[in-house]
Amino acid sequence: MDYKNISQQVVNVHEQLRLEWPHLKHIAIGFYETETDELHLFTNPAGSDSTLVQYKRPLSLFPAVESTAKNKTPEIIDELSLFSDIDDPSGHIINTYFRSSFTVPMSQQNGQLLGFIFFDASEREFFTKPIRDHLTVYTRLISSMIMSSILPLKMLQSAVVMTQKMTRFKDEETANHIARVAHYSRMIAESLAKTHNLSEEFINYILLYAPLHDIGKVGIPDYILLKPGRLDIDEYSIMQTHVVKGVEIIDILLSSFDLSDYDHTEMLRNITGYHHERLNGTGYPYRLSGSEIPIESRIVAVADVFDAMSNPRPYHKGRSIEETFDYLQSESGVLFDPACIKALLERKEEVYEIRKVFVPDTYPL
Repeated sequence: MDYKNISQQVVNVHEQLRLEWPHLKHIAIGFYETETDELHLFTNPAGSDSTLVQYKRPLSLFPAVESTAKNKTPEIIDELSLFSDIDDPSGHIINTYFRSSFTVPMSQQNGQLLGFIFFDASEREFFTKPIRDHLTVYTRLISSMIMSSILPLKMLQSAVVMTQKMTRFKDEETANHIARVAHYSRMIAESLAKTHNLSEEFINYILLYAPLHDIGKVGIPDYILLKPGRLDIDEYSIMQTHVVKGVEIIDILLSSFDLSDYDHTEMLRNITGYHHERLNGTGYPYRLSGSEIPIESRIVAVADVFDAMSNPRPYHKGRSIEETFDYLQSESGVLFDPACIKALLERKEEVYEIRKVFVPDTYPL
């Protein structure tokens, strides 16, 4: 999704509305993530014309918004002190300028909840019916901008799912595995954002693209993919080809849906093509080393290895989480990016939370 473009478009819409209604101080966009019940707010501080910044919170902290999600109808909140107990040190959600709010749910074409548009005003009981009716036009405009950005990626994701089903994608890449890898990757990227100058766009795209890291395994024979033991030299050579096959599949999909020039598609290719490279040059298929390996590939490499080692596979029973942490730490700076390892180790509690949400069938504690 082109978050940067959406951000600027929302800011432009807000500027237009403020010419008519100066008391309309704020517009925010919230994307809802069903699996984790999280609301990802893209918001700018009241009175600011800067681009939107991301602010993540569990939806359960917003009872009124939960009600809007359940009923899928707009909700007026004329007393924002209802939210006063929420920890909001940045002032992005709650601001002394806000006295009333109008929340409009957004749904995808299949009816699934996509998120919300939040309008906040500096006057109590600001959102009268004439104003709400007028804002309806703008909510449709904003929703259309967002959907036009989402639709191509939804098509790509659907194509990937269809490809997996048609080719009997049956190995360890279960839905839970790829979901965990995606969330670990985003968590690492969030921790590296300041030191590595990673944008909010980057963080959101890595969540979107990380699940496709091993798509090339659809081209690997089952007798290798599902072998309950170590691969021999020839079998391992065939297994390694899944990286190149994966990039080929990605390029075919991008070309088929006319997405070759879409934002951050090079990031998708990098994740698919280089996530088995290792810092010391011993990885495959290109034996890249150090900074030759893109940061997104280094991030997904750590997330993928952590999850693969700490869960059962046809060829091993799985290590405990602590044993896997110890292994990664021992290879920090050798096989894996030390900053990525550090980011994972510093957020152990979140690792456990992600595993609770995307539960493996069996795993050692």
